[in-house]
Amino acid sequence: MTAYFEGTFAARETQTNTAGQGAIELPESYALNQFGGQSTLFFQSQNVTDTNVSQYRFVAGLKGKLPFLENAGLDNWEYDGYLSYSRSSGQDSVRGVPFLPRLEQTLANTVVDADGNATCTPRSIPGEGQNVSCRPLDFFQQSFLFSGRFEDDLDTNYLFPNRLTDTVVKQNIASGYVSGDLFDIPTGGTIVMGIGGEYREDIIETRTSLAGDFLGFFDDPGSNGRRTLTEAFGEIEFPLVTDKPLVHELTLNLSGRYTDESNFGSEETYSVKGVYAPTDWLSFRGSYGTSFRAPNLGEQFGGAVVGFANPNDPCRVPGVAVPFTDFDNDPTTDETRNYNPDLDPRDPNIIANCLSGGGPFGLAATDPFSLGVRGLNGSSPVFLGAPTQVASGSNPDLDAETSDALSLGGTFIQPWIDEIDFQLAVNYFRIEVNDEVNQLTAATIVNRCYNSVGLSDPTCEFITRDARDPNIAESGEVSFVSALNQNLGRQIVRGIDINGEFGFDFSTPWSETDVDYNLIVRGTRSIQQDVEEATVDGVNINDNLGEYGSPKWRLNLTNSLRWKDFGFLFQSRYLSSAIEDNADPFDQITTGFSLCVQTLGAFDANGDFNCFQDDDLNDYWVHNTSMSYSKDSYVLRVGVNNVFDTDPPLTDNNDLGFLGGLGFDTGGRTYFVNATKRF
Repeated sequence: MTAYFEGTFAARETQTNTAGQGAIELPESYALNQFGGQSTLFFQSQNVTDTNVSQYRFVAGLKGKLPFLENAGLDNWEYDGYLSYSRSSGQDSVRGVPFLPRLEQTLANTVVDADGNATCTPRSIPGEGQNVSCRPLDFFQQSFLFSGRFEDDLDTNYLFPNRLTDTVVKQNIASGYVSGDLFDIPTGGTIVMGIGGEYREDIIETRTSLAGDFLGFFDDPGSNGRRTLTEAFGEIEFPLVTDKPLVHELTLNLSGRYTDESNFGSEETYSVKGVYAPTDWLSFRGSYGTSFRAPNLGEQFGGAVVGFANPNDPCRVPGVAVPFTDFDNDPTTDETRNYNPDLDPRDPNIIANCLSGGGPFGLAATDPFSLGVRGLNGSSPVFLGAPTQVASGSNPDLDAETSDALSLGGTFIQPWIDEIDFQLAVNYFRIEVNDEVNQLTAATIVNRCYNSVGLSDPTCEFITRDARDPNIAESGEVSFVSALNQNLGRQIVRGIDINGEFGFDFSTPWSETDVDYNLIVRGTRSIQQDVEEATVDGVNINDNLGEYGSPKWRLNLTNSLRWKDFGFLFQSRYLSSAIEDNADPFDQITTGFSLCVQTLGAFDANGDFNCFQDDDLNDYWVHNTSMSYSKDSYVLRVGVNNVFDTDPPLTDNNDLGFLGGLGFDTGGRTYFVNATKRF
């Protein structure tokens, strides 16, 4: 019997200081508003974030042999069991962000008496369970405008209290496993089997002071929840035939697992694997298996993060449908903006849904011919922006993700020339994931709902629209959208993995010691990369193969030379070309925000397009090299990344985002030197 113990601890402290431009919206009624009207005051914002993270983990277990089973004919049986406890905690403090309830209190309750003294009446802050002394704030102080701090520290601490967040994640595990021989197969080897079980408890707790309502922060309630997981598993391997003519090895492996998750019930998964090797230098293998993933604690218990977005309400009258017209046929009067149904690009079904409302989820009706515009039918209407409150984040009603995977492949090891090492492995894979955890955007939810017949799409359940008051232009808008995580669609990936190694030694005229050369090739040829996505029109199969971030080919080549204590590496990485949406790499541009359109116009005199967006990324190679010297426990290494200073491919597609996240080097050639010491 052997007892073992492991303990680890890690701690990290970071502080981030940022500065930028802040803004305060001052109402005309604010007693200390020196501008005298509704205005925006800009100031130098300073934010300080302190983060402390600590982690520790303890493992204790016993392992050993079970010789008493030999009396039952079971040889070589062993056991291993352990208990584990881990805890991770993180504290986050943010200073310098305005707390909106206090700001609103100051702006609403500040008064100036006849002697010029400013006072502010305190009030309870709704939802925060506290009452703070209100302070009148002079936002025009020079210190505030140029440093983001008031002359009086009490004013600064009042408007910029610390936003404290403390998150603790704990995990308890009890696990055990026994394995050994069962009996011999006359034509093969010995059947071996292993069985075991595990109990796991996951807990997450978040405490936030002054949660939400900080300028620029969503109302994040944090993650709070608990789950338990009980599993039983087993594996058995049958070496059916060994060392026979044309059958060097024929092995079958079966494994299964039963999982009971406290929030999602039970699930069974299994795997079947097989190996056939006609010789010791050629083998073929295949496997098929299923898997089960219950949503994690954050996806289940993270709470709804509430913020604001613009879901592009389809009931708002589009600007193109309300042109300026000489409505009264009097050229001496100003033109007015009036609704013209002939210019409205919306589907009649959408307009009917907006007018009638109702449906299975009882949405309020609204006016799609004037919503979003104040002063329509006048000479100077105002198009209103109406930020919508959106809840996103975890959903306790999620189902588990499931998947199945198929793999077929073979391995060849060169057996004839002793001086040359060569092996090649080729593997085909197909993986399908169902009920993926993801979330629809607020825009997709609203548009899917209003594109459905009679507002019948299930997404309508997640929308709240305020009642329309014809006397209030701002009324009748979508006021809330629940865009929580959901089980959406599936994903299918197919491809071929290629792994090759080639090596030999060669002599040199200057040394009796041979040089060892090796070439390692790792490549993936993607064949299919389909994602089933929920869209405005229903479900769409999005073929991502060959698009940004999903090249058809990925290659990694490593050349290495080793002579005595010296080493040399030359590594190359390749990404094949990509075209967004697998379509023509040049899309036509008509938007007035394009510099090309502003300069040339979208069309030339012949009616042909002038302006295009380039969606094409060319093939990309990048090379790194390094040299090393090793002696005893020391290693010295120098090298160059991106040896030829290769630029990433160019594109003007705004949907691309950050090239570096797709595998491209955006920093250019860099040099490095490092030294390590082994203890």
